[in-house]
Amino acid sequence: MRFLRKHARKGARGTSPPPSAGPRPVRRALRRLRVAALALTALAGTLTAVGQNAPAAHAARLDQTSVITNNMEGSNVRAPIGAKWTNRIAWYASRADVVMLQEAGPGLPPSAARAPNIVWDATRPGQAGYVQHGTWQPLGDRIDYHVYFLQTDTAGGTHIGGRVNSAIVTRWEPDEVAVLRNPHPGGGRPALGLLFGDTWYFTFHAYPGDQQGNGAGRDAAMMVRDIAAWASNVRGGEHYVIGADFNMEPENLRAAADMPATARIYRSGQATHWQGLELDYFVSDLPRAPGRVEALPGPGDHLGVGIGPWTRTSRPPPQPSPSQHVSVTPVGDGPTWGGIGVDHGNGFRHGFLHAIGDYQVREPRSLRPRPGDPPDRLMRLFTSVDFAGTQRSGTMTDPDHEGYPDHEIDQIADKLRASLPPLNPNVVTLMAGTTDMKNNTDVAGAPARLRRLIDQILEDVPGVTVLVATLIPAADPAVQARINAFNEQLPALVNQMQEEGKHVELVWMRHVTTADLSDGLHPNQAGYQKMAEAFTDGVIGAWLHNWLSTGSDTVAQTIRAMALGSSTTYGEGSSHGNGYRAVADKGFSDLANRNAEQAGGSGGPPAAVMGADDTSPRVDWVGSLLVGRMADRETEGWRGFRINEIAGKAKCAVTTYQPNLITLLAGGNDVIQNYQMDGAIGRLEALIEQVSADAPGVTVLVAGIQPLRNPDEDARGKAFTAQIPAMVNRLVARGLRVEYADTTGMGLSDLGPDPIHPNDQGYEKIGNAFVRAAEQANGKSWIRTANPQAPNAGSHPCGIKDEGPGLPVPTPFNLGPNWQDRGVIQSQQFPSSSRFWMVDINKDRKAEFVAVDKDQKFRFWWNGGPSGANWVPFVEGQNSYTPAPGAVGNMLRFGDMDGDGFPDCMVVHLDGRVNLFTWNADNPSGSRMCKQEVGVPPADVRSRGDEGDRLVINPSTKIRFADVTGGGRTDYLLIQPDGTTTAWYNQGLQFQGPTMRYWKWDLPKRISGPLVLPREIRYADINGDRRADRILITAKGGARAWINEGATGAGGTYRDIGRIADDSGLPPKDIQFADLDGDGKDDLVRIGWTGVTRAFLNKLPANYFDTFHP
Repeated sequence: MRFLRKHARKGARGTSPPPSAGPRPVRRALRRLRVAALALTALAGTLTAVGQNAPAAHAARLDQTSVITNNMEGSNVRAPIGAKWTNRIAWYASRADVVMLQEAGPGLPPSAARAPNIVWDATRPGQAGYVQHGTWQPLGDRIDYHVYFLQTDTAGGTHIGGRVNSAIVTRWEPDEVAVLRNPHPGGGRPALGLLFGDTWYFTFHAYPGDQQGNGAGRDAAMMVRDIAAWASNVRGGEHYVIGADFNMEPENLRAAADMPATARIYRSGQATHWQGLELDYFVSDLPRAPGRVEALPGPGDHLGVGIGPWTRTSRPPPQPSPSQHVSVTPVGDGPTWGGIGVDHGNGFRHGFLHAIGDYQVREPRSLRPRPGDPPDRLMRLFTSVDFAGTQRSGTMTDPDHEGYPDHEIDQIADKLRASLPPLNPNVVTLMAGTTDMKNNTDVAGAPARLRRLIDQILEDVPGVTVLVATLIPAADPAVQARINAFNEQLPALVNQMQEEGKHVELVWMRHVTTADLSDGLHPNQAGYQKMAEAFTDGVIGAWLHNWLSTGSDTVAQTIRAMALGSSTTYGEGSSHGNGYRAVADKGFSDLANRNAEQAGGSGGPPAAVMGADDTSPRVDWVGSLLVGRMADRETEGWRGFRINEIAGKAKCAVTTYQPNLITLLAGGNDVIQNYQMDGAIGRLEALIEQVSADAPGVTVLVAGIQPLRNPDEDARGKAFTAQIPAMVNRLVARGLRVEYADTTGMGLSDLGPDPIHPNDQGYEKIGNAFVRAAEQANGKSWIRTANPQAPNAGSHPCGIKDEGPGLPVPTPFNLGPNWQDRGVIQSQQFPSSSRFWMVDINKDRKAEFVAVDKDQKFRFWWNGGPSGANWVPFVEGQNSYTPAPGAVGNMLRFGDMDGDGFPDCMVVHLDGRVNLFTWNADNPSGSRMCKQEVGVPPADVRSRGDEGDRLVINPSTKIRFADVTGGGRTDYLLIQPDGTTTAWYNQGLQFQGPTMRYWKWDLPKRISGPLVLPREIRYADINGDRRADRILITAKGGARAWINEGATGAGGTYRDIGRIADDSGLPPKDIQFADLDGDGKDDLVRIGWTGVTRAFLNKLPANYFDTFHP
């Protein structure tokens, strides 16, 4: 075996682990190369570079890691490709944790500093047998990026240079590097991979095909298969993410024979190649919420494709200003004191102070720059840095610290109890335990003592970031063994504290070796410099986490709140129009008053009670929408908006108004519409990342979905809400201030008359949940002084809309005591161009829900009927009806034309023609309804029944089918605008002689005359005698009826029984009748213009039909 040492470029900073990966050590130790012993023949030649003697890494998972893949359309000379590296690829690298590149040009970026190559196959010619490694500082901000470059271009047989090579750029040095050979028998390019934690990130460029494009992507599925096998089987339980130019569309890759069944494709859904093909995307075995894969501008003929969150937009740097200041308190024992090993007595503090003060970063202006956009600016990270402490030593101008030589952990804690709170630093650097290890003082209990010390610091200085360092080595082997045991416990300790939402970061001191010691225990100048660099990287990591509070960033004494969401945030259904905001306002005001009193100020007057004016000066609600009756009426509650649409509104509002507290209740419309629910929690997570980036330091209180009356919707809402706590934990671990507002104690009694929105009692519960969450966040010192608003905030750049006191509370639809309101039984929504019917399809006398689109294609959902207080969820059925070309949806009618009990389809025309399609019982299930066309003889209706002239039907006349004779077959009805109804009784298919058959319609008969106020006329069986009665829908949503008392087979006699349903407020045009519960009597159904269906069961007693009801 051959060993290689990886050296950082002289003067370059050490790297820190990705924020998403937790405290993972950067492996700069000796790396060794080995041939992997693989079970699969196709992988047997793979070589990897692996770390040695380093603790186990933590996972860098796809749901927490930003990645970009791009085919650079590389040039085979360095000048043009160099411009692409320094422009677009530099942009990518500043935003993503891992950037996978294809056609990367002839070599490393021109300005990269070379590190030792990593040999993977010494028998390969030219440069093909090793991975080139370099460090690169493309943005002038002194941040090293690592570039790994693999020669995959044959370059005319030289295997040196060329353009079709692969590379990976990352801010973080990986745990291992691997190259996998191409498995295709015809050959192909290998894949280059980097390991972070337990996840491999591979770049790959699939076979492009011959000159005619034949065979393009032939090796793509094979390579995915082998990478999957390598990660899961050979490596043992590891994961993979492949970013590639697959040279085939995602659908074709999914269908390929070699494609692993467990592989997931993450695509943007956009063409990524100039020829209109989607060739660039990701494949992984890791689950992640879809919906955040984006196509990005690329430097060549391919777009880049990325999965956020983007580093600089989700964790933006603070804006430099004269008030921006960072105060650091170095805490520890001898190495922090710094009086041993150097003449100046400054220890690491002098180099650390100057490194932080001089640190500059380039601030990207936009993730997707366009021509004319302003350039990035190079800015100093902190305008002033101060060391704070009660101890002073060394020759530096700012010698303050809390370093106590020869003090053990508990002794340091005793010192800090009095000294630290008045100092109020932003950052504490902590290296404690060296003296404990030297004295062999309860080594096993030292990590627990350190944990208590960290908790003490966090309690005494709310909002502080603690950078916990591992101990530097000791020359004494016995002491070193104790130090090793102590250091091994720190990653888990820090991980746990981060999961608890605490701002604690691990700083590894692995670069310090015994050669860097002065007396076997304390550093010399070189060792102190390495400590300074490590702590500097820790500060930068905390900055990327948005953990650093600066200057005026103190606990908030006033709250600038934004209510963000959809109709529940708007307050729909509340009697006062305030929704939950008035209750939340009072609670937030009390919280701000307490903060002010604790800070030595005076509390303001209490907020008013719910529904009244709010007079509190300490809470300012901001937004672009005004609604409700409280004094401060601004909100961002957008009725009907899904999560992504809310994000669109939030972009301007949050950026403009800079709230320090957001109450977020989003996802209800995604749930109700059943809109891509697999990705809903990911969209919510992306929204929180967005607002946290747009208002740095904001605290987000996020609530779940209230109960919903529809069982299907309620189940989806509960499943969505159940995912929120874990999402909150992920976001907190990434440094965001997010608190869960638990509203799961709400019940159906907290809903108003509609099936969705809370009543006043429900809104009060939501408001109280947000107040409890705010109290929890305030206890963590998360709610900080708000940032300045945008200069143009007063001119309302996002618009301003005043909706008055809000919407009136809907009143229950009360049809009277004989109609049982079962609420919404079908909530799926459809385009407004659709038509909706209730049709019994399976002869169980319970009508199914049918939706017909504008092109006459229809879908239906089985009706299971009522089940206790609920309704059995509708389940979609199957049909294979194929409308004629150019068919129009509103020409389709349903009815039982042949009397077999099954529905038939009738396409009606204004000249009486009826294209009839009957039930075909011989067909398999799912293809029986409306599958047997009755073309000869036609079922047309004419002036004399089935004979005579074609009809001329006015478009305002309604064509309906209903059984008015009780004969079991639906009759043909024309209902004129004045209510006059003419019927053609259906005598069914007739036979004359052995060969002749025809559809017989009786002569037309006027069965009802005109009405004074005809409104809407329906024919339905409301008394269960199998004959359709005549029903008039009144202007206010009531109904009166005429009972059909004609002889069976004749019909035409109707008796007025007066009112059957009280005026309810239902829209008359929305009302239909159909038997929903199978009792033989048709029920009243309200089907809205998007298909939402509400049922009122017919409970009219038998004797009701005997008398007249005025």
